[in-house]
Amino acid sequence: MACYALLKGQFILFCIAYLLIGCSSAFVQQYRFAASDHGSDAFKSRAISLVLTGGVLAAILGPQTALYTKDLLLPTPFAGGFLGMIVLLIAALFVLAFLKPSPVAAIDTALDSATPRPLIEIIKQPVFFIALLCSVSCFALMTFMMTGAPLAITHHGHSQQHAIIGIQWHVMAMYAPSFVTGKLIVKFGKIPVIATGLLLLFMCAAIALGGKELWNFWAALIFLGIGWNFGFIGSTALLSESYRDCEKNNVQGLHDTILFSFVACAAILSGSTFHAFGWNGIASALFPIAGLSILALLWLYFHQSTNVKQTEI
Repeated sequence: MACYALLKGQFILFCIAYLLIGCSSAFVQQYRFAASDHGSDAFKSRAISLVLTGGVLAAILGPQTALYTKDLLLPTPFAGGFLGMIVLLIAALFVLAFLKPSPVAAIDTALDSATPRPLIEIIKQPVFFIALLCSVSCFALMTFMMTGAPLAITHHGHSQQHAIIGIQWHVMAMYAPSFVTGKLIVKFGKIPVIATGLLLLFMCAAIALGGKELWNFWAALIFLGIGWNFGFIGSTALLSESYRDCEKNNVQGLHDTILFSFVACAAILSGSTFHAFGWNGIASALFPIAGLSILALLWLYFHQSTNVKQTEI
């Protein structure tokens, strides 16, 4: 539909096609939950991490596919890129066709047969609220800064090619750490890994505010990607502590609805923020939001530690 819309110059149809692409992304986001639904707590963290390693392949295949197919249907540029997208989607369907449902792990009978709690009761749990806060902070801030970065790079005298390279390194930094993030969560715990991700966002903002040289932009984007990886994977793993197996679908769906609503707003606000306050305005926004999330994490850490001590007594 997108390819046809470009060839015929139908902008509304092109927007509808992109709406469908966005809907498909909502299903793709469920892959990380599907991989972590069964198994031990340690396995869940590693499963989420391994699923996101697919982003490394995407960072390579996506731009290359676009590069080699965007001019297939000249004189309409980029229309051919959507034909390349079709090939990738068919390849994904081929892989999924060979997957079989995992055997359901042994679950406590009482929990398995229990009536799901009201959603409001789950939301009121500190672990749910803080997991949501951290995932929203990491993902929205990453989107907010990543969207404005190409504008800032070219605005401050660097080439469009430099902007493209910066985004490619950023995407690689988002997903490459996934090979070890799950292991780090198992070894050090969810909260320390999330906190590390948020601190990396602080470093990203500090580097961005340090100057307008090309290395400032590229280094900031790399730290932004790694910070997102630690924060988002850790937050997704932390979310799993807030629900029982019989409640997972509603909780996961609510979490992602809220999360990506904020992400969409961040993407929309990025351009207007850059226009009004410049690159420094975008970078400065990371400090209060990431800082609030770190304070919430510290509270949760001491709250859980206190509960454990009381249980032991």
